[in-house]
Amino acid sequence: MSNPPEALAMTGSEGSPTSGKPTWLKVLQGIALAPIMLGGFLLLGYLTTGGETKSANPQAACLDSRYMFDILWEVKQSLREPDSFEHIRSSATGVDENGVQRILIEFRARNGFGGVNIGKAVADVQFQGCKLVSWRLIDGR
Repeated sequence: MSNPPEALAMTGSEGSPTSGKPTWLKVLQGIALAPIMLGGFLLLGYLTTGGETKSANPQAACLDSRYMFDILWEVKQSLREPDSFEHIRSSATGVDENGVQRILIEFRARNGFGGVNIGKAVADVQFQGCKLVSWRLIDGR
């Protein structure tokens, strides 16, 4: 009888260079690699967008959370019970001829009697750079 021909291809992990490693080590290597790959994808996305969030509506740029934080902080700190502040929504008007945009903020907060009211505040921001110019409560406190 003749010897069987040498296999041209192999199936399974018999020929794998990592076949000597225990399964738990292979799983651990896969888990360790996942955050590195995710970080690379996030970095790639950041670099391709130039680090800025592209909005379909450029008028809504000042509604980005990076800029709204200062405005919401000011409103929250003016309340009787700042810890009860809950932001509902914000909307922005168009930019006027002076480059100022008005932002309307709606929020919930406890009043002096322990009940919860819906309040509103309006803020004027310089559209270029989204810097807070002034703000005031319309109603609710």
